[in-house]
Amino acid sequence: MQYRREIDGLRAVAVLPVILFHAGFGAFPGGYVGVDVFFVISGYLITHILIDEVDRGTFSILRFYERRARRILPALFAVLAVCIPFAWMWLLPEQLEDFAASVASVLVFLSNIYFLSQVSYFAPAAELQPLLHTWSLGVEEQYYLLFPLIVALALRAGLRRLFWVTLTLTLASLALSEVGNQMDAGRNFFFTLSRFWELGVGSLCAVITVRHPGLRNGPLAALGLALILAAVFLFDSDTPSAGVFTLIPVGGAALIVLFCRADTMVGRVLSHPAPVGIGLISYSAYLVHQPLFAFTRIRSSEEPGLVLLTVLCLASLALGWLSWRFIERPFRGQGAVVFPDRRVFGGVFAAIAAGLMVTAVTIYQAEGYPGRVAERFAGDIGNDLFYRASEERYFPCTPESLRLDAPTFERRPRCFQSQEDKPVTVAVIGDSHAEHLFAGVAGGLPDSVVAIYLQDAVPFRSDPKMQAIYAELARNAQLEAVVFAMHWPRRFVEFDDPAAFRAELEDTLGYLKSLGVSVIVVGDLPWFASEPPPCKYEVVAQNQRYCTVERSDAREEQRVYGPILAEVTGALDIPLVPVRDLLCDGDACSMVRDGVILMRDSNHLNITGAELVGSRVAAEVLAALRTRAAP
Repeated sequence: MQYRREIDGLRAVAVLPVILFHAGFGAFPGGYVGVDVFFVISGYLITHILIDEVDRGTFSILRFYERRARRILPALFAVLAVCIPFAWMWLLPEQLEDFAASVASVLVFLSNIYFLSQVSYFAPAAELQPLLHTWSLGVEEQYYLLFPLIVALALRAGLRRLFWVTLTLTLASLALSEVGNQMDAGRNFFFTLSRFWELGVGSLCAVITVRHPGLRNGPLAALGLALILAAVFLFDSDTPSAGVFTLIPVGGAALIVLFCRADTMVGRVLSHPAPVGIGLISYSAYLVHQPLFAFTRIRSSEEPGLVLLTVLCLASLALGWLSWRFIERPFRGQGAVVFPDRRVFGGVFAAIAAGLMVTAVTIYQAEGYPGRVAERFAGDIGNDLFYRASEERYFPCTPESLRLDAPTFERRPRCFQSQEDKPVTVAVIGDSHAEHLFAGVAGGLPDSVVAIYLQDAVPFRSDPKMQAIYAELARNAQLEAVVFAMHWPRRFVEFDDPAAFRAELEDTLGYLKSLGVSVIVVGDLPWFASEPPPCKYEVVAQNQRYCTVERSDAREEQRVYGPILAEVTGALDIPLVPVRDLLCDGDACSMVRDGVILMRDSNHLNITGAELVGSRVAAEVLAALRTRAAP
């Protein structure tokens, strides 16, 4: 096929927004659609080449895959090989284990399937995945696993048959993608069959241009560029991906492929040496940019600033040029100068792939070699110890009406207590944020029988699953105090409006107070941006953002329910225990106290934290009981 400079220029329009998006520049919220443009280009070029070869009688499936291997593998393997030592030096055990799994998935071109089960493309954690961007390579190579054979078979009946077969498969994939968006948009983003239609559009463009080689329309080409840019600037993480909305950038790319020629206005822009040059290095630049950003963020104590991000973008292009010049070009084309013999090339790269795979599998099986990094802080950071200690220490609630299930931490509602077969004197009511206080409350009240009543949903009195519990509290003549604790921001958003939340809160707390017992409400803990493991290891000693959060970093819902909580408890003369203060000093809150980690995840205490915070709540209970007993 004839070389088209404007197509290389279109590659620049595809790769630059992706790099800027992953850099985090807010002016390009839809920059990720550059990958959709790549899909169209790839589908067009490969299908056009296949049609030409079949028409000339030179088609060879073996030669096709050799070309793909020479195009994809040298730069890809170089990036993987360079990333591994940096991952070894800088990643935590859990992170290195995940990285090794991603390397293995890349080597078999299934990284899109791997990330489908691991992370949302738009989640903050995705920024720390050095190989996240390789998902698109997986989609492309899976498409080309069978499509060359479809082309060869369909062309036996002519281009018309190929067009209708491709159109049918493309429409089926688009329909599947839209259904997938309705079911699970996060997973659908990576799903192979939901993306095939975008390459199919490119393949359709190839069939059309072969049948009508003289197509040229400047206004339609300009419309195509406008559609791509509109998606780059107007789409964001909330825009459904891979479905009908993606028709905008995909349609734009298709209009350029079909109607743009070098002598049109858009053609002159795209054929300029600058975009053509960026387009030539676009594959290598795409490969190197995400590892640069991810490793920088992993090593930074805060989000990289504008200057550093700009430098990294320029470095992506510079490294992309070096990779194109010294790694891509020597292996490609008729004049390949490195391993020009197919068998030698295949043998060498099979050996390299095997070495990379063995390395990845070894690291994965060793769980990221935790012994290579020193622990910075002590403290349990998993759920196992917390649950095991609680299950060994406590007993099912005694009243027959409350034998909801055994004291397992797998199901709710549930009920268990600190001493077996004795009347409950202190009740703790709530969700998992009551659960993680129980060990400390029970330990701080050794002379009381403490029971905890848990519910996944909001444990207000109107909940049918909680009604038996509130009835039991009313019947219990030995009951002296009730502690009410919830994950307030999460529970608050389950209400239609703040007024409904206030009404339920007033009703429940008023009812508890009417029982003649002391009522204590527990306030919020900080909600950290990350899980505890990164905070545990010396490898991130300089990166305090893993361990801390600003005291003022309140979620929007907290600014609404916080005053409501304070007003209702104040009006009912109920203590509101500010346990947040136990983890906060000055302007910062930390999950570490005296060299020990207090959290088991981003918002739940471990056993050590439960004893610290729970004992503070227990002290408040004792003070309330003393006041109640005073004449």
